[in-house]
Amino acid sequence: MNRPDLPSLTGLRFFAAALIVFDHIAGFFLLPAHSRFAEFRHVSYLGMTLFFVLSGFVIHYNYGVTFGSMRGLGNFLVARFARLYPLYLLSLLALAVFQGTPNPQLSLVWLYCFTATHAWFPVKIGDEWLANVAGGSWSISVEIFLYLLYVPASALLSRLSLGAALRTLMALLTGMAIFYAGRVCHFWLSAMDQTFWFYFSPYCRIPEFALGALVAQIFVKLPLKMSPREQAIARLIGGTSASCIIAIFGLFLIARLSGRIELLQISGGYAPACAGLIYYLARTKGFATAVAEWTPFLLLGNASYSIYLLHPWILWLFSSQGVGDPLMMWSKIAVSLIFIALLSLGCYQYFERPARMQLRKLLQR
Repeated sequence: MNRPDLPSLTGLRFFAAALIVFDHIAGFFLLPAHSRFAEFRHVSYLGMTLFFVLSGFVIHYNYGVTFGSMRGLGNFLVARFARLYPLYLLSLLALAVFQGTPNPQLSLVWLYCFTATHAWFPVKIGDEWLANVAGGSWSISVEIFLYLLYVPASALLSRLSLGAALRTLMALLTGMAIFYAGRVCHFWLSAMDQTFWFYFSPYCRIPEFALGALVAQIFVKLPLKMSPREQAIARLIGGTSASCIIAIFGLFLIARLSGRIELLQISGGYAPACAGLIYYLARTKGFATAVAEWTPFLLLGNASYSIYLLHPWILWLFSSQGVGDPLMMWSKIAVSLIFIALLSLGCYQYFERPARMQLRKLLQR
């Protein structure tokens, strides 16, 4: 079933990518010169959670009713492989070729990396987690894990009525609230490694992806025309979600709360607000959707995968000779952003899209 496009969510993908880019700008440029920007590196937590919740929504919205046959399953797997793997492989090859010195860690784990399973296992190579040996590609490994988990779950999820989907959503939100409240209060799992188990691993991302998929199921079960009451509810959800995101980040800036709030930020804590924001943008029309659907944001949203994988190279290139004085630093940041936008748009148009189309034709013969 071909459902209507939701352009506001394409624009939202750009904002998720922009949060990751801002985090890395802080790391490459701002922190060496100004330590007060350290807190702003944590915006990547919001960006990653937004990506995974959005992925759950988009995957279920587009493919939730296609698994009635082996052909539908095959088309899904081919489509996702063709979407992710060409640019992912290119980034791995670039990492292997352009490093100044050969990375012995990468040579030890090449099989994990080329099969995109390196984020699945709590393994360390030296002092580095296996998931992080190939930089940002860990999230692609997580995404593939979530796709494979979604395949058997999709049939059950697609059969949920509106009421059942709402009850399941409330149960999931309640479970997440209890779990993360316990973590913030150090009632459980405080001894586990936070970096792998609550950031890099696919297991901590399952609730985020499931939340997005459940919201998509609710979305497709609702009538197309909104009543005034539902419009008011949607606006309330959108406003509350945006306020919660601001509140979580604001609380993190309070020194005595930052450690506990970071446990919420690293994964899961932003997820309910992200899901509410996605529902609001998908369901309503207004100022926020007009912003998300602005043509430059749509173009960059389409290229968000290229932005995500290419931007660290550009930031590294422009910062490799030092940050310099403030004028030079901000000039380098501005030029870096221009290069990121242009290179990502070009990569999407002339590599990512053609490679995806050709690979789908080849595999669907």
